[in-house]
Amino acid sequence: MDSARHTIFQRLTSGRDARGRHLLLHELEQRLARVPRDEALASKVHTLVARGLPYFSPEDSHYRRWATQVAQCWQRLDELEAASPGQLVSGA
Repeated sequence: MDSARHTIFQRLTSGRDARGRHLLLHELEQRLARVPRDEALASKVHTLVARGLPYFSPEDSHYRRWATQVAQCWQRLDELEAASPGQLVSGA
């Protein structure tokens, strides 16, 4: 996956919607709660969410690395949902 082309990466590096970036992290955590448990992914998502949004600087290498990590987690959640649609956890 080319993280720089991922929709989530694009949303995180776009200057148009500051509130949307916060909501995206919340949605990431909500999605994690609905898929079968993946300890490595859960640890990464919780670390990203606990850290929160870094200072918005879409050209900064640290910010871009952070946005890449979020996009990678999002992609992994997509894969888990696709691989186990009947196993999604309900009510989360």
